Amino acid sequence: MRCWRRLWLHRVFFRDFYAWLPVVGVDLREHSDTHAEAERVQIALMRAAPPWRKLALLGQLNATVKALALEGLRRRHPQVSESALRRLLAEQLLGETLAARVYGAPPEKEPEHV
Repeated sequence: MRCWRRLWLHRVFFRDFYAWLPVVGVDLREHSDTHAEAERVQIALMRAAPPWRKLALLGQLNATVKALALEGLRRRHPQVSESALRRLLAEQLLGETLAARVYGAPPEKEPEHV
């Protein structure tokens, strides 16, 4: 799935949030590369989609977000093992407290050299 389609899905699923953006002075239409009529058709198709399809798309969106977050962690911490990266991801997604309850205490962190 292309990046612009993922962003479109995000906009459709969170349209209530986006309805507030003009109130705070943010207009996403300035940055959109989708023609207004095409966007109206996409939104109508999404609204007409059955719930199972919407859930499937939401699952794909969640998987994409996790993959992007994990890749970001890999780039920031190239020396860290894959299991440690997954643990860092859990901390980002769940927060430190819940991640510790689910996965146990985090491994000892080495002091960073400045």
